[in-house]
Amino acid sequence: MIRQGRLQTDLERRWPVLLRQERAKSSIKVLLINVGRSYTAQDMAYATAKHLGADILIVCDPNKKRVEGVNWLKDNRTNVAVLFLNRGLEVVSHKRRGGGGRSI
Repeated sequence: MIRQGRLQTDLERRWPVLLRQERAKSSIKVLLINVGRSYTAQDMAYATAKHLGADILIVCDPNKKRVEGVNWLKDNRTNVAVLFLNRGLEVVSHKRRGGGGRSI
């Protein structure tokens, strides 16, 4: 278990620009992370995104069982998954293209 104070310190050390950046009202905060198919790492990524107030979480190599729900947008091979954390954001349209399922 990670204490909130320690998590804050670790995040500030790894992503100082992200944490110190002033956010305009029209900007969108995105957290992009590769979790290497790890169940635990994906849970930590989600908790970190919520803690930082991210609007969108993009996970590379997500745990396939964790992204089975309808809330996640994923590519054909489940190599990338996107979760919109801000309910004010809406996907208007998206296209699936050829090329081995690399686009969402």
